[in-house]
Amino acid sequence: LVGKLPCLSNTSLSKDELEIVLSQYDESAQWSDECKSVRTIYCKAENLENCAPDALHLPNVGREGHTFLHHIVENYDKLAK
Repeated sequence: LVGKLPCLSNTSLSKDELEIVLSQYDESAQWSDECKSVRTIYCKAENLENCAPDALHLPNVGREGHTFLHHIVENYDKLAK
């Protein structure tokens, strides 16, 4: 991922400047570990063992659109610029 997004090669970026929001169910999110400092993972899996260790849990309603809308509504005043 870092190789595909050149802006991530600048390790001084913070979530104030860039935030990657992921919606997870049972799949691995390890592919995004290089971007841990700027990512937020929401996991909708019923079994929390299937979630990334730093994931925030959401009920499994809607699809990924629900996850992204939830993030925007809950973080509106502090979204990345």
